[in-house]
Amino acid sequence: MNAIVDSLLTKIKKDLSPLTEKIEQLHMMGYINNFEVVGDHLLCIESRLAVSIFDVVVDEVCEYDDQDGVLSKVSLFAIHELIYRRKGLLMTREVITRMSI
Repeated sequence: MNAIVDSLLTKIKKDLSPLTEKIEQLHMMGYINNFEVVGDHLLCIESRLAVSIFDVVVDEVCEYDDQDGVLSKVSLFAIHELIYRRKGLLMTREVITRMSI
């Protein structure tokens, strides 16, 4: 049983490695805050301050697709706010179940 779990964890780490490396790289560039979408605003998790989507600039977009069984598309946005001058990351995830015909 442990061998199966270890194998699965190794696969997950390998599959997420490019995304993890990109997040670490962006953190070193100052993108240290985390944001989530709330209505038509982005909420900074750390400060709990919301900012309009029109007051944010997207500096970089990175997409990751996992093609095994369930398609999970993760988009990583490196953003900065025009008002509060914070830099951070916004991650979105889309899950599509692949159907066989």
